[in-house]
Amino acid sequence: MHYDIFRCLTVDITDGLAIVRLNRPKRLNAISRTFFGELESLWPLLSRDPSVDAIVLTGSGKAFCVGGDISEMDASEGGAPLFDMNSPAQTKRVLRGMLTVEQPLICAINGDAVGLGATMALACDISVIAAAARIGDPHTRMGLVPGDGSIAFWPALVGRSCAKDLLMRGRLINGDEAHALGAATHLAADGDEALTKAISIARELLALSTVAIRWTKSLMNREMLAAFDAIIDSSQAMEMLSTQTPGHAKAVQDFVARKKA
Repeated sequence: MHYDIFRCLTVDITDGLAIVRLNRPKRLNAISRTFFGELESLWPLLSRDPSVDAIVLTGSGKAFCVGGDISEMDASEGGAPLFDMNSPAQTKRVLRGMLTVEQPLICAINGDAVGLGATMALACDISVIAAAARIGDPHTRMGLVPGDGSIAFWPALVGRSCAKDLLMRGRLINGDEAHALGAATHLAADGDEALTKAISIARELLALSTVAIRWTKSLMNREMLAAFDAIIDSSQAMEMLSTQTPGHAKAVQDFVARKKA
């Protein structure tokens, strides 16, 4: 498999373990259009790779992933906007790819995981979060409906009432709270320890039956896939519509103004 084609990702494979790093550290691993395309291609490649039996996903630098690159949401800046008619299907393929990749997928949440970044972390099979890392989905604070699958994933992990509180208020929670609520499986002191623990868990899984691990994952993800498939089209349609509202336009303008100040 040729992973050197990626510009926004790095993939290092040793003894059956693939360590995937989201690699736009200067942008806190924000998802650009190019990045989105690479994530879409990544999971089918890994799933078919006979040299990979476990995957660890983490971020480069101080963040895991802060979600969509908001600078690309401002069409007045020139270039292609982050949202277009291809975005919904692409988002679905990225997240379905994570849920259906055959190998166990362990997430090391080394730093902030926000919006789509949080959704990707929740889509992993097992996660380790650094205590100081923040995780959450602030779509509503940008005048948007959470349309990237978070409405399916958060209730499955933390319960419906808690998920409503987090998503409607756009709350970010730290690693301690995320672990206590069940949004993250394990807690680590910092980002380095999160990665070390994630690799240790992956190595433990590598020592077990490949077939047993893969089939157990497939069975347990069926309920999550059903919830995801039931909501994703409607939530994405509502998110796309919400990009046309005055509330979203003002939120983007305010964000860009703060960045330029």
